[in-house]
Amino acid sequence: IKDIKGVGKIGDRKKLSGGYVRNYLIPNNLALLITPNNLMKFESIKKQDNKRRLEEQKDAELLKQSLEGKTISITAVAQNEGKLYGSVTIGDVINEITNNFNVKLDKKQIAMPEHLKKAGDYDININLHSEVVCKMKLTVIGQVKKEEPKEDKKDTAKEKAKSKEEEIKTD
Repeated sequence: IKDIKGVGKIGDRKKLSGGYVRNYLIPNNLALLITPNNLMKFESIKKQDNKRRLEEQKDAELLKQSLEGKTISITAVAQNEGKLYGSVTIGDVINEITNNFNVKLDKKQIAMPEHLKKAGDYDININLHSEVVCKMKLTVIGQVKKEEPKEDKKDTAKEKAKSKEEEIKTD
């Protein structure tokens, strides 16, 4: 009744072990035994599933048209050479897509290197449907953190003492 990864897709007729079928597939409504009554039931389920898949594919095609070729930018703190202090993850990409395009995606739909640790341009693929893949550009901008010169505590204490001495002398 449903696609099962590593076993088969909906509509496949497979010979499987009896225990697996009786104890797992049938109780979880994942498969049916081949009987004339179940074949008629399966045909109606298959028609409904095909309609649902076509609708999902149409929705995915529309979404692809709105996202295809677009560029998203993520700014991260980096060193002078462009190496990031942290990394840009799939979660960061999903947040940016959600904020910019108001689209909800799952982490499993994004195909990119695990973690991006350098600033630059990257291509990412988004699997919107089993037959619809969208390509987007990701720009990681490395923002160099400007460090303010730190004053030594000893120097500031000496300066305060000198300024107090000068105030005393001027009085």
